[in-house]
Amino acid sequence: MNFGSLSAKKIRQILVGGDNSPSEIISGILTKADVANERLNCFITICQKFALDSAARLKKKLQIKQAPGRLADYYEQVATESQNPHRASGWILTEVLKALKDNKIEADQLKIGAKQLGQLIKKIDDGTISGKIAKDIFAEMIVSGREVGEIIAGKGLVQISDEDAIGRIIREVINENEDNVRLYQMGKTQLLTFFVGQVMAKTGGRANPQSVNRLLKEMLDGEKT
Repeated sequence: MNFGSLSAKKIRQILVGGDNSPSEIISGILTKADVANERLNCFITICQKFALDSAARLKKKLQIKQAPGRLADYYEQVATESQNPHRASGWILTEVLKALKDNKIEADQLKIGAKQLGQLIKKIDDGTISGKIAKDIFAEMIVSGREVGEIIAGKGLVQISDEDAIGRIIREVINENEDNVRLYQMGKTQLLTFFVGQVMAKTGGRANPQSVNRLLKEMLDGEKT
């Protein structure tokens, strides 16, 4: 048995206890799991399913002293630093695992420490940068080990959230694409993604995507009247 095969019901049984203590059940699974990624995946899944705000609370609930594996330890530190365990898990299971695989290294050999990744996630959460820009920054941090703030400042990557500024860029895009505006007005609303792409291209990917989508729709729909 491994973590990846556990159902939600079984996870809940582990959390609330049964004939065996949670620590005994968990220990049995951990020793039989062959793939570190599967162990980590389920560890994170448990956190998410039961809305636990930190891995530390999970360990306390399960009465275990350590999370499974170095990567899980890395996750715990990222979750604590970022104060966003859900987003931390997404980054671990995508960008971090890819970096580990591509570079054939362990979590403790990454040039980007858990604290740095946690700070990067904070910059997404506070609106300083977009998720797309964050991935570009992460890619550079993996190579250089530079700090998040240093990269953002050095490359002028702060997200554009000023809706007046975004609106002016949207107006430029609309004026430059009158044919597509007419097609949109005729019902080809899928062209919204085209307009979003044009705005993001003009801003180097720095415009707040939520604002871009909302303002574009408002302005394009306004063109119909």
